[in-house]
Parts: sequence; structure tokens; C-alpha cells
Amino acid sequence: MVILVFKRPSLDDFPYFDKNVPAIIDIQELIPGCRSPDCIPSLDNPSWLILEEAEAVYPRDEVVLAALLDDSCHAAPLRILNWHEIINFELDSGKPVALSFCPLCQTIAANERTVDGVVVELGVSGLLWNSALVMYDRKTLSLFSQVLSLGIVGKFVNKQLPRFPILQTSIRDLAKNFPSARILDPNTGSDRM
Repeated sequence: MVILVFKRPSLDDFPYFDKNVPAIIDIQELIPGCRSPDCIPSLDNPSWLILEEAEAVYPRDEVVLAALLDDSCHAAPLRILNWHEIINFELDSGKPVALSFCPLCQTIAANERTVDGVVVELGVSGLLWNSALVMYDRKTLSLFSQVLSLGIVGKFVNKQLPRFPILQTSIRDLAKNFPSARILDPNTGSDRM
């Protein structure tokens, strides 16, 4: 019989905290959910398909999260977001945005990635707050609640990530309601689907 021993990481295993880090939550409420930052790899600057291309590679009943971003609609299959949780990309206008999904609590968000004029690059922090995804900015190590789209620890504490409307739908309904939508290319460059 093989016995596997799993050592749950502690908050000391994460790089976000120094003695004077500003926070609007009790840091002890953060729970390690995996071993380190980016333990679940985000998708950064992926390729997108037009609807006709997507219909050739995805089933029409494929469940997607569709974000209404300025004058466009971008959708990502839930099964891919289960493995990556965050997608960072730019709109044709150059506006930096992110789609995120927390498989644990089933929350979804679409956010502009600009805070106080600074573009943030979001990754999976490896921590949970109230059993939900905590994102982090790779440049400043600021933590953001995915549920609230709000900075909770670090430089951007109490700063809001601007939100866009987002909905869960199918490729079939996306084609009916948003025929110019772009859908995440399944060739993500990751070995995770």
C-alpha cells in the first residue's frame, strides 16, 4: 500500500505578503488552494476564431462564457476555463481585458485590466477567499477578489477592476444572438484543455 502525504501550503509559501502590505480583509482568511502562484496557468493572448470557424471545431451545444466587451463579444468554452480560470487578452482597440471563472464556486467575471491607468496582468494566485478564486497582478503582486472584481491586498487595495456584462450560453445561442462573436481557439498552446 502506498500512502501519499500531502503538505498543504501555508500563507508563508506565497510571495504576496510583507510586514506593511495594505489589505481590506484579514489576511488569515486567505486559504491556500494549490501549491503556488500560477499553479493553474492562465491563457495569455490566445487566438480567437470567428463563429463559422468555431462551429467547425466545437459542438453547437458547447457551453461558453460570453463577455460583451465594448462593441464585441468574446466567448470561451467552460471546459477550457475549468483548466485555466483566467484569460488575459486585448480587444482590437487595444483595451486589455480578462475573462475569469472559478470552478469551485461557479462565479464568472469579465473585467478591464486597467487600474488607475496601470495595466495589470492577472494570474491565479493559488489562494482562495471565501472559497472563491483570488487573482493576482503579476507585476505588483496585488490580490483581487474575482467575485468582487476588487483589490483586496497590495498596491491596488480597494480598487475596482471595471466590469463588462458576461453570460453563460451555448455556441448555438451565441450564433443566434451575437453572430460576430469570437470564440477561443481550442489550440491554446497548453497541454490542458
